[in-house]
Amino acid sequence: MNQTLSDIEMILIDDGSTDSAGQIMDALSLEDCRIKVIHKKNEGVAIGENYGLEIATGEYIGFVEADDAVAPDMFERLYNAALKTNADIAKGGFYFKEKDNLYEFSAFYLLSPEGEVFQAKDKPNIFMYHASMWAAIYRRSFLNDNHIRNIETPSATYSDFTWSVMAYAAAKRITIVHAPLYYYTYDNPASSRIQEGEKCFYKPFQCLKANSILREAGIFEEVKEEIGYQEYSTCLGHAKRIRPELRDEFFLKFRNVMLDITKDGFNYNKFFFIDKYIAKQVVLNKKKFFYYYVNLMNLFFNNRITGVLWWVLKGLKFKIIR
Repeated sequence: MNQTLSDIEMILIDDGSTDSAGQIMDALSLEDCRIKVIHKKNEGVAIGENYGLEIATGEYIGFVEADDAVAPDMFERLYNAALKTNADIAKGGFYFKEKDNLYEFSAFYLLSPEGEVFQAKDKPNIFMYHASMWAAIYRRSFLNDNHIRNIETPSATYSDFTWSVMAYAAAKRITIVHAPLYYYTYDNPASSRIQEGEKCFYKPFQCLKANSILREAGIFEEVKEEIGYQEYSTCLGHAKRIRPELRDEFFLKFRNVMLDITKDGFNYNKFFFIDKYIAKQVVLNKKKFFYYYVNLMNLFFNNRITGVLWWVLKGLKFKIIR
């Protein structure tokens, strides 16, 4: 409501809320005529966002998750960048927000200078960086013309991964805004990111869907090293959290992803040397060894300093703000 870009519509999705969220939305819609509210039964984030896409009328579309926040000038800066470059997608940087700490994720800035436009096949590293729908705007006609919608799965089950792959693969013009504009709440205990149950099985499911999308788009071979690294690292993250009784089934699903990525040859040229070795063990069906490694990594990542150091060593760009 406080965005410096005032000519916007705000579509609020009440996805079967069980608290007072629905009433708060209705009250806000009476206060601000730019707000539209959809009340629906609980079906999950992907379906809810697709509802919103069907009724949206804006030139560009942006997404904000319920536990996150945005800079007051985010949509103005992204919109101006999109207008200036005639972009299908304008993507900005963001913060990981954890308790009272902010960590700026600036890896996207490495893709291109501000004001440049590109396609994903020319800068495939875009598939290695954090897969998220937010901190970006998308031309609505581009989404509709390319039939880009969330793959609908129950609850919050990593649909933004396949969304990002679909959008990047189809876009003819992508531009990057070199500023952190979105505040991603990283430590919400209800977040799908830290689920340890069967929801984790949707990550391998979405990875296989992403591979199919890239093959259909005709760019899989050009980007498979990058998307392969992303799929390995995100599945590895879930392997560290999943409940012990689900480990066997998760490993089988994870291995299927790695077999699909590597079946026509794979160089592992984006992998840190340890990850390259571990990924090969997954392909070779070395489940016990893999989970031995996972247990060691859990000990390592319990320490914030060594955890951040690990990501810095692997080449991701973080700046600790406070």
